[in-house]
Amino acid sequence: MTAHLCDRVLPRVPLRQWTVSFPFALRRLLAADARLLSAVHRSFVRLVFVTLRASAPVAHGRPGAVSLLQRFDSSLGLDPHVHLVCTDGVFTVGDDGRAQFHDAGAPSAEAVETVAVHLHASIRRILQRRGLITREGELVPQEDEEPTPLQRLYEAAARDFISSGTLADDGSAMPRDRGPGAPVRLGPRLVEVDGVNVHADVRIEAADDEGRERLIGYGLRPPFACEQLELTKDGRIAFALRKARKNGDTHRFFTPLQFLRRLAWLIVPPRQHLVRYEGVFAPAARWRRLVVLDPCAKSPHGAHAGPLAERDTWLPATPADPLAPSQPVRDDAADDEAADTTKTQPVTRFRACGGPITALVVSASREGLRI
Repeated sequence: MTAHLCDRVLPRVPLRQWTVSFPFALRRLLAADARLLSAVHRSFVRLVFVTLRASAPVAHGRPGAVSLLQRFDSSLGLDPHVHLVCTDGVFTVGDDGRAQFHDAGAPSAEAVETVAVHLHASIRRILQRRGLITREGELVPQEDEEPTPLQRLYEAAARDFISSGTLADDGSAMPRDRGPGAPVRLGPRLVEVDGVNVHADVRIEAADDEGRERLIGYGLRPPFACEQLELTKDGRIAFALRKARKNGDTHRFFTPLQFLRRLAWLIVPPRQHLVRYEGVFAPAARWRRLVVLDPCAKSPHGAHAGPLAERDTWLPATPADPLAPSQPVRDDAADDEAADTTKTQPVTRFRACGGPITALVVSASREGLRI
């Protein structure tokens, strides 16, 4: 998927990652309710696009983005959040049918704060319309509805106390008592409003192919690697953290049941897609084929990519004489014994993109090929 997005979807223009995470009380609801998560996600994308259009140097431009939804944090906690890999500007289409990119530059701290404030207000309105919170912002207990097994699993896992600490050389767990959390210092493009955290400080330049692949790979990474797991002497599972905590903790310790609960909530509920295409990258967008990379066009880098200004394949495909698959022409003078041979006009290029067709197997038998 990383190669597909980098080589066949994302154009070679500057990209910026907008990330949003949610308060603890809201994470269980978002993880279990696909429609609620989609509503919050749409509101976040809309606010980011409004910010991009407002800061763009041209009017009526359209941005594009790929949303990468994750359901976990670095310690296997239930943490649904969104990585929005967005073009750091907008596209326009001129009278000649060519797409042109306009860089919007880095968003200001005020712009990121505006997105966070409006997103927080939008989430409150969404929850109030669904009857999930009161006007004061308190969660409404759902007493009339019987919780689903998945919701009960989320609630039980959220109540689990997972100790952390270090792992001794002999395999013994050395847990540390949990103390009060240290305050987090917010950066110039990092704003938190009542648990809604918006971050927009990561930018990838147009020519930075390695940075683009690293950014997409991070958003699509798996929850953990098998090398992070180790069995302790007392039968618990030691999970190695990617980075040591400020207090020195390097592992988290799970009982087998707690670890199975964490694995269960990593399973995506039905109709909750983890990769979504937004703006001009959407499947039904009118400008999609003007900006999305052509898989049949090669670049000097070996991947299917190229700068926007140098891509003639990003123009609308309107060939004067489109190549359509030809039908076999039957020789009327042939008898039944020679009926296995047909005369065809070879098709050497694909109709949609004009790329070459390579014949792998040619058969003149009536039975055809069996795979």
